[in-house]
Amino acid sequence: MTTLQDFIVLMWLVPVAGLIFVPLLWSLFRLFYTRLEQSRLADIRGYVTADAPGPEKRRLERIRLEEGRAYVDEENGCYEAAVEDISKDGICLKEINGNVNPESDQLRVLFRTRRRDYILLARPSWKKLTDKGYAIGAAIQGAPSEWNTLVEGTIRRVNSAPA
Repeated sequence: MTTLQDFIVLMWLVPVAGLIFVPLLWSLFRLFYTRLEQSRLADIRGYVTADAPGPEKRRLERIRLEEGRAYVDEENGCYEAAVEDISKDGICLKEINGNVNPESDQLRVLFRTRRRDYILLARPSWKKLTDKGYAIGAAIQGAPSEWNTLVEGTIRRVNSAPA
């Protein structure tokens, strides 16, 4: 083969590598990263509280979470938060480090579990500044139908677990 023929063969291999090998490597990297990210997420573990003590009366049972994490998107930015408790209609977020707008009336919350991500639209009911950042209690206005299934299944599982 001459150098011109070698050059032509190499020119044909560049698109093949670009269209086949690069997407294949990218897919493998994405699969590895997804598995790694899922291994970092905690399963929903906690306990159910009904009828909170004191003046606070709730209609629905709350699931207090031990290691729940979420991302909060609001007017001033996106922040990571610890999830204290959840119910069908509400979520309590704490340890939000960032410049949270106290006047904001709409939040988008990404609640992550090992099996699935849930995107919730919520309206803050209260906001409080603590020594570890903001704490926010929010009423869920828009949630996927799987959210109710998650909450009901968790309540059933926690209630049926031996004490």
